[in-house]
Amino acid sequence: MKMLLIGHRGVGKTALVQRLQIYHSLRGSSIAVHDLDREIEKGAQAKIADIFELVGEKTFRQIELKTLEYLMRRSEFIISLGAGFDLTQIQIHPDVEIVWVSRKTDSLGRIFLDRPRLNQNLTPLEEFQERYQKRSELYSRFAHWHYEMPEGLTSPNEIEKMIFLNQVDDAGGILTLTAAHLQNAEIFKNYYFSRGFDQYELRDDLLTEVEFQKALTLIPKNQILISCRTQPTKTILQKMNAEGYETDWALELGTPDQIKPTIISLHERGEKSISDLLNDLESNGKNRHLKLAIEIHNYSELRQCLSWQSQDPKNRSFLPRSKSGRWTWVRLWLKHQQKLNFIHDFGSPHLDQPTLSEWLNISSCHQEFAAVLGHPVMHSYSPAEHQPYFRSRGIPFFAIDISEHEWDESLPLLEKMGLRYAAVTSPLKIKAFHFAKDHTEIAQKLQSANTLVLESNHGWWAHNTDLEGLSSLLETESDLGEVVIWGGGGTLPVIHELIPSAISYSSRTGQMRGEDADEAPTANPETLIWAAAPNAELPKHNWTPKRVIDLNYRDDSRAKEYCQITGAKYISGLLMFKSQAQAQRQFWERF
Repeated sequence: MKMLLIGHRGVGKTALVQRLQIYHSLRGSSIAVHDLDREIEKGAQAKIADIFELVGEKTFRQIELKTLEYLMRRSEFIISLGAGFDLTQIQIHPDVEIVWVSRKTDSLGRIFLDRPRLNQNLTPLEEFQERYQKRSELYSRFAHWHYEMPEGLTSPNEIEKMIFLNQVDDAGGILTLTAAHLQNAEIFKNYYFSRGFDQYELRDDLLTEVEFQKALTLIPKNQILISCRTQPTKTILQKMNAEGYETDWALELGTPDQIKPTIISLHERGEKSISDLLNDLESNGKNRHLKLAIEIHNYSELRQCLSWQSQDPKNRSFLPRSKSGRWTWVRLWLKHQQKLNFIHDFGSPHLDQPTLSEWLNISSCHQEFAAVLGHPVMHSYSPAEHQPYFRSRGIPFFAIDISEHEWDESLPLLEKMGLRYAAVTSPLKIKAFHFAKDHTEIAQKLQSANTLVLESNHGWWAHNTDLEGLSSLLETESDLGEVVIWGGGGTLPVIHELIPSAISYSSRTGQMRGEDADEAPTANPETLIWAAAPNAELPKHNWTPKRVIDLNYRDDSRAKEYCQITGAKYISGLLMFKSQAQAQRQFWERF
């Protein structure tokens, strides 16, 4: 095997290459794995940031290229490349696989405390975004296949192992093909056709006629779904009329006079109500499978469309769409309940389509499920953290986006669908507390809940593990000195329970909060607890704290930027999250 891993800064390529070595060793094979940056540091006996500063980016790239050429002389290897490596500068042999490793949060940006700055005239996030689009295009151009890694995955994972050792042969579902899939016919056969998808969708708005014809030569007729999203060319019309092809006609194109599609689909809603759209679909799709793939705005619409699909699941498929990808969990929930299910890969235009990893995690039909509830949840590590626990019990775990004003509307629907266990994040903890019928002593004391469980014939129980999580985090520092809380919201009762003397400042106004406003102004806190949103404004006070304890664990948290400015030690909230999560599982286990 010869493999190069490419992807954005901080995506996790270094940790992944170490896991890949474990997967291969478990299979009984030994393979050389390298992180290119680490190999450069070994050779130079210096850190990348120091090398970068000493010789400049141009010379560093030359060192990078020579080091890679040397490592690639081996008969087998897996090498992770730096995000800025210029793939156009190296001749890559056809037997080398290039894998683009990404995460959903790539587009949010990342802030680093241990890597060289590339443009001091920009903020850290602006610096990341400046290169994001150009690098994404480069990765898509050179990658043979794409792996979207779950957020928070840090230890060996069975699904990941199956994907990289090419042990997935019955994935099911429908893979929508893009030009990137068809760049290398051999790779397509080995890593896409061999994975056992039920069908491969050829969309006339995503493939050129040349790419369309190429796909037809690679895939058996009975596994092809031809989908029209624009007025089809003569060639595509001929194929849609040919016997043996399954075909999907978008109702937005009008009545299909020249063909007889097997599927009639609807994607655009215009100004019509959901009821009118469903009537249009049914009246134009008699004796055909009906596919509803419109943008869904709220949980009321979601309820209505799920009800429609459930009335005739053999002949109706519902694929909700959004601009943010918030309905991925619904598509996963419907995996075994309808005919049409699409999988996201390599630049799919629909963010709500599940990734291969997400798809494979839903292994069987289910009567109940667990979830993390919050807004936003795209960045959440909870699925990766809790899935092994629930998977061993045959229960899927979803990430469900719910805003505060949607709580009352969404929870009855989720309960009806099978929600039984929930981890609750800001800003929903107070809502969760008041929603529950019974509360543990600690939840009652804090008047908030981050953990819910539905007890049969009784109702919802609420618990809070924030106190245990924060205690674990604070124990890493022996002397906090004077403490200021930046932000807080729903976490203030927890912080004040452990640090009664902490003074709270609003991250929105920059002023001390109510009761704290009567206290003497803090001259220079030793510890700043970042309890604000990741994108909150930075303190404008002339503070120089020794440490910043971030209750977030997000890569784009501006608490890191504040540490760059002040020179403070940065302490991530990841340990708090892990401790909270462990306590949540202990609570769920009681039920």
